[in-house]
Amino acid sequence: MSATANIKVLPNELIVHFRLTAVALRDIIDEIHEEEPGTFYLTDYLAKHFDRLIFKTLGIDDHPELFGMYFDNYRRVVHLTQENAREYREAAAAAADRLGLPLRTIFTGWGQLETSVLKASQSKGNRDVRPPVPVAINQ
Repeated sequence: MSATANIKVLPNELIVHFRLTAVALRDIIDEIHEEEPGTFYLTDYLAKHFDRLIFKTLGIDDHPELFGMYFDNYRRVVHLTQENAREYREAAAAAADRLGLPLRTIFTGWGQLETSVLKASQSKGNRDVRPPVPVAINQ
């Protein structure tokens, strides 16, 4: 007799989002984690799509008993906002409320990403040959 598991796989958009965020904000995340290891991190994107990306993807809507398994060890939510727009602040507050955790918001801005994209979009000359544009932040 074999047992099967209904395992949910994170969508690619969420995996890519987490990787980009971790690289871009490594120093900030390290500092926050030192302060409180039980931190749930929210970016603007994750806050805006919280229910779909977290509750639906992890199956919590269909199986509320999973909530504690996923979130009991978290002590707070930190919203790392790039734009500090009301829409994202409200979404982050709703996500923290749904998790039953206090919310802290930190304005991060766009860092080097904004200037790198701007440089690439303004470069002239051959469209097939562009100068390299650094996008990594604090390796």
